[in-house]
Amino acid sequence: MKQTHINFQAIQEIAVTGVRRTAVFMGLGLNAANDPDFKQYELTNLTQIQIIPPDADEKTLSHFKTEFGHWIVANGLRELIETFSVFLDEVHSACLQIGVSCNQIPADEFESRDRKFRHGGLHEKLTYLQDHFGIGTKHQDSLISINQARHCLTHRRGVVGKEDCSDGKELIVKWLGFDIYAEIPTGETISLQPVPEGGVFLPDGGQIMLKGSERIMAFPLHNLVTFSPRDLAEICNLVLSATTEIIVSAQTYATNNGIQLAIEGESTVEVAKNTK
Repeated sequence: MKQTHINFQAIQEIAVTGVRRTAVFMGLGLNAANDPDFKQYELTNLTQIQIIPPDADEKTLSHFKTEFGHWIVANGLRELIETFSVFLDEVHSACLQIGVSCNQIPADEFESRDRKFRHGGLHEKLTYLQDHFGIGTKHQDSLISINQARHCLTHRRGVVGKEDCSDGKELIVKWLGFDIYAEIPTGETISLQPVPEGGVFLPDGGQIMLKGSERIMAFPLHNLVTFSPRDLAEICNLVLSATTEIIVSAQTYATNNGIQLAIEGESTVEVAKNTK
């Protein structure tokens, strides 16, 4: 018999790395796009290589930066979703290994099933994992809507087309965000998004509260898809949450099939699998 190890922590790190890269790169890009003092847009100052005029006026420069912001968001969401999709590929591969070891899946079907899964879209992958292995996340619908926004940004420059609309009229994007507020003894709440300049004075004291709040954005047909930096931060956080839920349910699938989880060190999780 052959023993194989599945490192769930390493699989999870694929998605986590994608979230970190997305957050940092979108942060760098959007901060540059929104900085009125940042005006250096030329690739090089060599006069022999001038793609666009070097002396753009303020109106043209503002247009450049607005379009750059849209481009950054499109590429950020693309990396976020594509990396998450690769993470799902590895979760599925681990489940196949477990299924083969438990004689639930024929060993000679491993490669074909693995290949077919990798060629699927995000919606198909999430649905397949749920239907065949009981692995999923409560954020599935949100992830699918975010992926549709990513499609629109990537393939239609963010202008909503009919293929983006579930009802033919608008693209709906939703996710679970969070609200931060102060609650004072009278029961009144004061929003801390953003914190007012100079802070908030609570003469009678109070508590800082955090609660989940569903975000729903509707972009009508032919309109532009746009997200605020806070929206994007919340979307990144949602993907992190979904990643954790999927890993936990994958581990549950393993233990339900008699696979023992062995923890080495503080965070390395391995699954031992025996195959003939």
